[in-house]
Amino acid sequence: MNFSSDGYSLLVKGHKSAVYSANFNPDGRFLVTSSEDKTVKLWNSADRKLRVSFEGHSKSVRCTDFHPSSRSIVSGSDDRSMRIWDIEHKQQVLGFLDHAEPITSVTFHPNSVYVASASMDKKIKIYDMRIKKLIQHYDAHSHAVNSISFHPSGDFLVSASDDSKLKVWDLRYKKLGFTLFGHTGAATCVKFSPQGDYIASGGDDTVVLVWKSNFSELPQEIIPELPSPSQALQTPKPKPTLTEQKRAASVAKANKLLITSPRMGLESMSFTKGSPNFSRRSSPSHTHTVHVRKFLQDVKDTSGIKYSEKDPHLFGSQCEPPFEENFTSHVLAHEEVAYFF
Repeated sequence: MNFSSDGYSLLVKGHKSAVYSANFNPDGRFLVTSSEDKTVKLWNSADRKLRVSFEGHSKSVRCTDFHPSSRSIVSGSDDRSMRIWDIEHKQQVLGFLDHAEPITSVTFHPNSVYVASASMDKKIKIYDMRIKKLIQHYDAHSHAVNSISFHPSGDFLVSASDDSKLKVWDLRYKKLGFTLFGHTGAATCVKFSPQGDYIASGGDDTVVLVWKSNFSELPQEIIPELPSPSQALQTPKPKPTLTEQKRAASVAKANKLLITSPRMGLESMSFTKGSPNFSRRSSPSHTHTVHVRKFLQDVKDTSGIKYSEKDPHLFGSQCEPPFEENFTSHVLAHEEVAYFF
């Protein structure tokens, strides 16, 4: 411990390589750090002891953030994954692999159910942790995004980029609100003030800029909030296109359906019109009857979700090998009706 005339500093050794981030939780009881050594470490501020070391990333961990409840931590890595760690149970509980380049910034949304990431791939992504899915995506900048920060209201997000610009994103409308010009080099960091009335940014040009947000002057009551999963599920299904209708009509005349799935392989599905069941044959010696509606509900529950076979907690479009239900056709062969999902 090193003392000075106006305070002291504490030397804590725990990482084996360069440390890239250090953040306190809201009440200051805990400190999280991440490093080039691929680990995320949680420290107790009171006794200065290591509480847990999270391992799972395969490359350097560049950024971390505490959940508003202090019950979990999010981390972003050069391995392109963002992972959520449960503090109490000392384990990874969720992860996303959607970026094509290293992740540079991660942050939890003030409402506690969303989490955002930014990357060298110039994109910003926002996820709903409850349904494990991407809900907003922005092709944000012309160069790498270095830093992001949510406004305390949760309605806005600001980003800083190597293209020297700061951009404020209106999450209510899912679009760019406005762009701030001021830095003459890369904008390396950005943050909203605790009350949200100011934005501070720093850059390679050695300049720190402070901006007044003026968001309080905007009409709040007429703007919808981020959609909830229940609202998304209640959205009416769009009418099938003409091509889909023609395909459906042709399938409705058939009595056999071939479905390809990485999990099930090539299967022959035979059904009888007017019957709620069909025979499912996945091998010459294996045939069983499946209820059509039950089968299609299983399809709807998994369709569009990809996750890694190596890591069951990791979801996203960049997962390798991908695990996804890629059905040639999703058909409801019941009461002489064929419908494509």
